[in-house]
Amino acid sequence: MKNLLLRVPLTHPITADMSDMFEEDTGVYPPLGLLYLHASLRRMRPRDEVEILDCTAEGIDLNGLTAKLSDCKPHIIGITALTFHIIDVYRCAAEIKKNLPDTTLILGGPHAHLFPKEVLSNPNIDYVITGEGEISFPMLIDHLEKSSEPSKIPGVFSRSADGDVKGTPPTLIKDLDSLAPIDFTSVKPEKYKPVMEKELSAMLMSSRGCPYKCIYCDRPHLGNIFRPHSPKRVIEDIKRAMECGIKSFQFFDDTFTVVKSRVEDICRMITEQKLGISFSLRARVNTVDENLLMSLKKAGCRRISFGVEAGSNRMLKSLRKNTTIEEVINAFHLCKKIGIETLADFIIGGPDQTIKDVEETISFALKLDPSYAQFTVMTPYPGTELYQIGLDSGLIKTDYWREFAANPSKAFQTPVWEEHLSRDELVELFHRAYRKFYRRPRYILKELFKVRSFDEFYRKARIGLRALS
Repeated sequence: MKNLLLRVPLTHPITADMSDMFEEDTGVYPPLGLLYLHASLRRMRPRDEVEILDCTAEGIDLNGLTAKLSDCKPHIIGITALTFHIIDVYRCAAEIKKNLPDTTLILGGPHAHLFPKEVLSNPNIDYVITGEGEISFPMLIDHLEKSSEPSKIPGVFSRSADGDVKGTPPTLIKDLDSLAPIDFTSVKPEKYKPVMEKELSAMLMSSRGCPYKCIYCDRPHLGNIFRPHSPKRVIEDIKRAMECGIKSFQFFDDTFTVVKSRVEDICRMITEQKLGISFSLRARVNTVDENLLMSLKKAGCRRISFGVEAGSNRMLKSLRKNTTIEEVINAFHLCKKIGIETLADFIIGGPDQTIKDVEETISFALKLDPSYAQFTVMTPYPGTELYQIGLDSGLIKTDYWREFAANPSKAFQTPVWEEHLSRDELVELFHRAYRKFYRRPRYILKELFKVRSFDEFYRKARIGLRALS
């Protein structure tokens, strides 16, 4: 069997919460989900041909994709999909079926997990995989090869001849160490170089699932149960990437620091084995302390992203963040003391927030003075508790995400939380936050002194000019 794992070219993505205004300058993330699927297929179906085609990173448009598919003629194409990209996914699916009608199209990812029936209403999509696909995807291919019914495979949805959609619930993979390791040579590492990096960089996930209950956030296909790789496996993954010349890493875990003892073990092994790497990660302010941060710094951690979100304990409580302003201040103070850069995420607007509350958040961002700040306008995403609260309260009049999933339109405008502030007011506050934070002369000078190359200067300058304007 010839299997192609595809990230489609993007020409009509819907826009999110205004944070994506910087995406074209910050680089392309590796298709981590496809990399795991690739590894799993290579292990479970060793006789198959498996290839990843990342049109976004490769700069391949729809015509280029059609030409490549005509050459390789895959039997199976697996596509990962975000809701924001579903218009382009369907556009590519139609073109694929027109030219290769016998090719089976399988869709996975967050959008497919949330809306399997809506996805299968598109006649060009043959199967949907919900949840994690490393086990179910190879099993589905086994059934297709034998022309047998895949109805009992966890997480697989299919469409009967009369158009009825049926499927089985997904199951979470409990032992992540049982998964096949990623082959970093299956993509071109040089295509994924973030603006902050001066060398080849790779993305890793050392755990899946977030145990916290923030009302605005959801990773539906990964679940809420924290499932970590062992420290030994994390080190093995790092070493495997280093064989490809990669020495810079981004840990894409929702929260890397859930279990402090595990983080300490990873740091100790990196240090003792003198790996000489650098890495960044995402954490919560109430999961770090001075000893842990010192271990991270010694192991090569250069930057931590914290979801600060709001500027008062009242707002943090309404978001069910389960952190306090005092914990935020302490975590950022310790990072500065130890020498780890920080990226602080803030939300503009939200439940019970007035213009005074948003101004308080902006003022707090200036006082906190992180290395970098990112502001986003509160968007009720599908599958989140916030979205359900909006529907139940009547603030959100219709289930517009499901309506969009059933009938994707280029005219769709991503909604924002307009309880006390209108969209126009929220967007103005969003721009005001960026101007106030990044127009400070002291901050600009500090960043200029940190530039290490002309390429970095050029890309940072583009981001900076966009933020300032």
